[in-house]
Amino acid sequence: ATCGRSSRGHGIARSAGVAPTPDPRDDPTRVGKGIALRERNSAGMDAGGEAMEAYWGAVRYDRSRGRLQLGDADAVTLASAYGTPLLVLNETIIREHCRRYRQAFRDAGAPSAEVAYAGKAFLTIAMCQLLDEEGLSLDVVSGGELYTALSAGFPPERILFHGNNKSVDELEQALSAGVGRIVVDNFAELERLERLVAPGRRA
Repeated sequence: ATCGRSSRGHGIARSAGVAPTPDPRDDPTRVGKGIALRERNSAGMDAGGEAMEAYWGAVRYDRSRGRLQLGDADAVTLASAYGTPLLVLNETIIREHCRRYRQAFRDAGAPSAEVAYAGKAFLTIAMCQLLDEEGLSLDVVSGGELYTALSAGFPPERILFHGNNKSVDELEQALSAGVGRIVVDNFAELERLERLVAPGRRA
């Protein structure tokens, strides 16, 4: 097999008698880093674009300008200001999802149910503060994530400390901070906790 370059600079692997695998970046319907499957409805509307906009919240692709619009922000303007690669989150949509989760439990007759966000998905001080404002709990799995949450002023009593390989230092950090719950993964960890917890102290 030989490897060449397309006119757009993308790598193309070729084998004798085998057509090259299409590069998804050459798909004209591609938006952002995903590939939107487009279907035109009877009114001539772009169904794929409508579905994506409804889910992501005002993500629009202006074909005439070749520009991606993220909410009120232009992607090119953001890239020029902050460089690339750049991760952009829509705060309005995040808050909406937090509220929908909590409302779903209220509608189901469980208003006191606890909704916890998994910090492993994405965790910064700003994200912790947003979650606190929306009344969610926070699931952390490392000393670093716990440190971030505490630095953001997240209420320790609403922190759940998960993780399958917590060190003694991390367990001590969690105990000192007064996290709401330490989710024990195995008997060895339980024994470590028993040794760390002083008599009469609530773990």
